[in-house]
Amino acid sequence: MRKSKAGIVPNGSGGVLLVRKKDTWILPGGNPENTETFKQTLEREFAEEVPDLKISSISDNEIISKTSGLSPNKGTMIEISVFLVNVTETPITLRTANEILEAAWAGPEVLNSNYSGPIKLSNLTRQILEKLWITEKPKI
Repeated sequence: MRKSKAGIVPNGSGGVLLVRKKDTWILPGGNPENTETFKQTLEREFAEEVPDLKISSISDNEIISKTSGLSPNKGTMIEISVFLVNVTETPITLRTANEILEAAWAGPEVLNSNYSGPIKLSNLTRQILEKLWITEKPKI
């Protein structure tokens, strides 16, 4: 099972950063390369996916631990550990790069069953956001 790292980036208004890869919206992040630490992985992935977003700090501990399921794009099993990522500013629009097609700030409304907006969450991202906003509610 692949082990991936993702970042929750709060915008100060109750929302978090999501990125779109193909047709699915996910949290920014990815898989460690070689001997990278989780912080190095997140720094590299953020630089590759949303290059204009400047990280100011990454939490030392997971805020949501080890959520497992099918990867939305590869269809393989993945385990995601989620860390709080603070940035120097939260611009409304963000330039994206590599496989990321767009980025957006989203709030808890994307979890509503009657939500009809443009954001289609992956199942894993939905599980993580439910833990963030509904069940576990870690302080962010």
